[in-house]
Amino acid sequence: MREGIPQSTQPIPPAPDQRALVNRQQIIKQIGGVRGLIDSGLPIIVFITVNAFTSLQIALWSALGAGGALFVARLARRESVQQAISGFLGVAVAAFIAGQTGEARDFFLPSLWSTAGFGLAFLVSALVRWPLVGVLAELLWPTPGLTDSKAWRSHRGLMRAYTWLTLMWAAVYLLRIAVQGSLYLANEVTLLGTTKLFMGWPLTALEALLTVFVVRRARRLITEPKISDPPALSA
Repeated sequence: MREGIPQSTQPIPPAPDQRALVNRQQIIKQIGGVRGLIDSGLPIIVFITVNAFTSLQIALWSALGAGGALFVARLARRESVQQAISGFLGVAVAAFIAGQTGEARDFFLPSLWSTAGFGLAFLVSALVRWPLVGVLAELLWPTPGLTDSKAWRSHRGLMRAYTWLTLMWAAVYLLRIAVQGSLYLANEVTLLGTTKLFMGWPLTALEALLTVFVVRRARRLITEPKISDPPALSA
């Protein structure tokens, strides 16, 4: 074989297994799926509908009844009841607060508090360079090939992606507060409930899918081998 020509070309090793980066179906399942949308949305629909035509007390009991019916339905089907339990407890707390104050709009007060808390948590985590998206992603679905659970913070590409994604989640939470908070102050109960539905699960699903796409792309940039130019042949 002539001098200067490499004897063989080493095959490019395959990229590390990306199965830890869950697919879209898994993400939708993690946030509750279509059944989660029903569990979280039905009590609200029942509440705003009944409240519009009857009284607050009837609306509160109707919402509790809807939450209880969903819980029983999951038990009868032998399905996971985690979503139904959390949803029913949320409805119960909301109904208790609204029942104590006598204000229908206070049915949505707990969700406004939690939304503000999540938005602040995501924002602060990005500012202190511990973005929550990165913390959760590396805890649940670690990047293949990293030496330890904190190594992702030393990768500029990953940190940039996680930081921007965290800021996106914070912005959406704060947008919810801005829109729903203004409707709360204006005492627009029906519009507040409708807005909560449309800015809830559907928007969260879109955020989750975008997050998976961006994280996958950022991880490929650090895990896929770089193809270098072939060496020049000697004269």
